[in-house]
Amino acid sequence: MRKLLYLICFCGLFFSACTSSKQEATLVGKIDNPISDIVAISYWTLENDKWRHIEDTCSIIDGKFSFDLHINDLTKADLIFNTFHAISIYIEPKQMELSLSAKNLFDYKLTGTDSEKEYQPLKQQIASLEDSLRVLVYDKIEPLVRQLEKNPNEENFKAFQEEREKLDPIRLLLNNKLEKINIEYIKNHPNSFIAAGQLLYIIKRAEVYDSPTDSAKLLYNELSAKVKKSQLGLLALKQIQDIDDEKALKETTNIGQKAVDFSTYSLISGDTVRLSDYRGKSYVLLDFWGSWCRPCLQGIPFLKEIHKKYNKKGLTIIGIASESKKEPYLDAVEKHNLKDWPQILDVQNIEESAKGNTNKEDVKNKYYIDSFPTYLLIDQNGIIIGKWKGTSEENDKEISAMLEKLLLKK
Repeated sequence: MRKLLYLICFCGLFFSACTSSKQEATLVGKIDNPISDIVAISYWTLENDKWRHIEDTCSIIDGKFSFDLHINDLTKADLIFNTFHAISIYIEPKQMELSLSAKNLFDYKLTGTDSEKEYQPLKQQIASLEDSLRVLVYDKIEPLVRQLEKNPNEENFKAFQEEREKLDPIRLLLNNKLEKINIEYIKNHPNSFIAAGQLLYIIKRAEVYDSPTDSAKLLYNELSAKVKKSQLGLLALKQIQDIDDEKALKETTNIGQKAVDFSTYSLISGDTVRLSDYRGKSYVLLDFWGSWCRPCLQGIPFLKEIHKKYNKKGLTIIGIASESKKEPYLDAVEKHNLKDWPQILDVQNIEESAKGNTNKEDVKNKYYIDSFPTYLLIDQNGIIIGKWKGTSEENDKEISAMLEKLLLKK
């Protein structure tokens, strides 16, 4: 699901407001026939040897917008105008001006940067492919999605599915051609910082299609030492490592695996919740949820039911919430009366996590969860013996049957 959402939309971002203080760089933009009142920018920057993911929004007034940028080196940024209209550009710690048209965002003009001059030959080479992808998405897919959003009925969903199945092979072919051109560029320009930036495209495809990172690693190794040490080179290496780590992390939630221990402070009870404390004492049901997740909230009555029925017979439920802010989480726990079993966040420090700073002790870095809610049942030996995704009557029946067999019929 996550891969599909990435392919057709840019969603789930939590943006801060525009800033007006003096920063290291600025991007002043002008767009003809704007398709939205707001534009968002998203990019990675390295500050004091720590990666920070910057996400900012700005109102478009009379076709104009501007951003103060927190960068100290060349990097790549996504400009997002709405669900389907976005482009990637190279930004530097300079005063830059961008002009573009909503009819064809890729046909933009960016001044004030040296990298844009270097990027121009490659940009011209891939322009026709980008234009074909634009037509495919804007003229074919977007109208169907808009119709589905307006009237989410079975007929519109079927029409969207059928059209997408016809268009996906075309989109795949176009992206394969783009990848081939980028691979050749990287091989032929090992001293180019743009090569490191285009490698990010190769890496993202490996993530989206869940394919090996071997090709990306080989291309990275062909980059010169100075390019590898640049921010784009370091970002490419980081993203390759992130994908490999995620692949290894996926194994942690498989049935039969030993559940990884965690220890974290609960904002609700003020206690430290440690998974290993329950080993040899009770079965544990981990409930990965979020205050923003409607299916998660719909599953609460069932959790209360099994807690009441099995808690004294050897079942402990631990709620593990994925959140971006404290307040909605605390409100949800209070509103739905979820204090009968331990409640924790999947991060040690929610403020630092929101800035993009990771902690290896975060639960989310120990368990691969790609769907909410996800339930993991762990036996008294610490082994995962059950796994369910989503809220459904079928899942409820399976969980109930397993708990009854384990805790009532001994």
